[in-house]
Amino acid sequence: MAMQHEFIFVSYEKGELSSEDFSWNNRGFSYKDGTAVEEYVILSDEFILYIIDFLRWIPTYNPSRRENGFGLHYHGITKIEKEGANIAVNLFCSLIHLFSLAPETMELTGSFQWTDGDDGEYEKLFFNRDTLCAELQSLVKLCYKVKCEEGYILHFGI
Repeated sequence: MAMQHEFIFVSYEKGELSSEDFSWNNRGFSYKDGTAVEEYVILSDEFILYIIDFLRWIPTYNPSRRENGFGLHYHGITKIEKEGANIAVNLFCSLIHLFSLAPETMELTGSFQWTDGDDGEYEKLFFNRDTLCAELQSLVKLCYKVKCEEGYILHFGI
């Protein structure tokens, strides 16, 4: 299975939650009480790594360290609240606008990969423009809910 990042909207009615409050299966996510998580977005790890520099502009909270900071906790949980959602909406809307200009199959430059000995090359990443823009638009919708103080987003890293 490809590595991915999950962004889950949590209503303030649910209170403060952590990774132990969720379960994952092949049909989706659910809360520990068994109710389905209906508002989430999944982005590939390849895409997150491609935009990681931009994500470092988003104010976030790292629950494991109990500290405010910027960007995503790549291997753990990150909480995005109102301040971060304000930046994230603008960032993701800008990326949607930028990527909407791309051909239907987007080719992006990924990480440098060593091949044999001292040789290497940059990985080529391929994304469907419409699918990627739709995923980002779904994430914008979650961020708008956070901006309207309906809840927060928990990001689950790889």
